[in-house]
Amino acid sequence: MVSWSTIQSALLFFGPMLLPRIIAFYRSLRAPTNATRVPVSPEAARALNLIFASAAVSLIFTLPYFTPNNIFSKTGSRLQTPTPVLFNRLPSSTPQDETLRHIFATGGLEARLQYLRFGPDVLCNCPLVTDPKAQDVGMSYLICAFPSLLKTHLMHLLFLGLATSTRLGGTSAARWRTAAVLSGIAVMIADVISVATYEHQRNARAVTYSDVENFFWTRYLVSHLAICITDAVIGLLIWASATNRAFVLPPTPALQLEASTKSLETSLAKYKALSAIRNAVMRESGFRGKLNEYWRKEGEIMHELFEEREVLEAVNATLGRLDVDVLTRDAGEYVDQIFRQPESAGM
Repeated sequence: MVSWSTIQSALLFFGPMLLPRIIAFYRSLRAPTNATRVPVSPEAARALNLIFASAAVSLIFTLPYFTPNNIFSKTGSRLQTPTPVLFNRLPSSTPQDETLRHIFATGGLEARLQYLRFGPDVLCNCPLVTDPKAQDVGMSYLICAFPSLLKTHLMHLLFLGLATSTRLGGTSAARWRTAAVLSGIAVMIADVISVATYEHQRNARAVTYSDVENFFWTRYLVSHLAICITDAVIGLLIWASATNRAFVLPPTPALQLEASTKSLETSLAKYKALSAIRNAVMRESGFRGKLNEYWRKEGEIMHELFEEREVLEAVNATLGRLDVDVLTRDAGEYVDQIFRQPESAGM
């Protein structure tokens, strides 16, 4: 079990890095957003594909075909079963099984306990152990187990780093880079600590096979599932932020200024086009005559329309419901805002 002092040390180390992320996450959940949903960008799609590949590989390695064999579960034998009887129950023998036969015969119960802690690969390929009964054999096996322990997690961190890089994943994935790397490191540290602090002598009291604690195979399954779950959570965060479904960040002042500039440029282009059309109409006598005739008829029609009693009553009723003071104030604020924007943009 992980001690409380270890948990406190981990919180003191990771707390300053995780606290700002937690606060930002809480604020993003509370802040209402009416952001428009957008499709996943090509950069975010690449990040999601990398994370999905990492999760899929971790999930595949939990299948029985890729899981290292457990002699005791394969033969249904007790931990105290004699070595010749134990290996004679195997349907077929491999070079690794022959190496294990020699280690079990030489190391006795201690070798079997270390087998349940570290698995078959470490026991068969550890060059630091010459005597399986040595007093410091557990530390030697732990040193030999570090490369295989770290290899899986370092590959996982590599996938997370590539997926959350700005070049491959874009800004929507890069904003989760710290959370992704810290979660991968947390899974790695938890895995290493579980192996380093495991008390293998607990299996010495196991009488039947059902009492045996297959620590290596349980840890192997849990670590790969933890990697898969971590990838799923990071992928969900990237997808939600990339599609504006959650964690929407307000645009920066530079982006707001750019959007305002583009809007002004569009309005200016429309105004120039309208001015060109108006100049062309007013310079041609036929168009100018048609325009004057249109506005003359428009004035006559509106004059006749407002002379009707029903129209006058409707207009008076509408004006009676309007608050002139509020309308005047809103119009003044609108005009002030229009004339204030160029000043703020130029600052």
